[in-house]
Amino acid sequence: MVSREAKEPLPDTIVENKEGAAFKKHLYCDADGEFFARFNSWEESLLEQEMKDKTFVGWLRNPSRRDWALCVPYELGGTKAFYPDFLIVRRKGRDFEVDLLEPHDDTRTDTWAKAKGLAVFADDHGLEFGRLIIARKKDGKFQIADVNDKTTRDKARKMQASNDLDALFA
Repeated sequence: MVSREAKEPLPDTIVENKEGAAFKKHLYCDADGEFFARFNSWEESLLEQEMKDKTFVGWLRNPSRRDWALCVPYELGGTKAFYPDFLIVRRKGRDFEVDLLEPHDDTRTDTWAKAKGLAVFADDHGLEFGRLIIARKKDGKFQIADVNDKTTRDKARKMQASNDLDALFA
């Protein structure tokens, strides 16, 4: 059984290889305020788009299979583990809000199942988060589905195959 929540609290420090591009405002930056990571071009583009929002405070790369990483279960030939790529911290009034952001290539056969799993996660944990986003790039533009929105979540729960993704993003 896959846990729906992080197994451990966030560690005080993380150790990552210093490879890829340098990014600012990561929750675990180095002494120069940078975090190094490799992304595909549209993951990087979506993160940069989020960073431009005036409510943006910081972000966390949510690496797969770390003890402390946030894991969302989904069903596709059995229960599997899904680790949304980014946790985005935003200012909401005097408080902070955390969004999950999963830029996903919808040519992969698991996108619909991960979106559906995130919708089930939202049923149980949606109040603890701001947005729960599945994003895709279609015709050169980002499409965003926030499954923390009840209407979108209802659509996601009904999906049975990759062909159902267009309705989710409509």
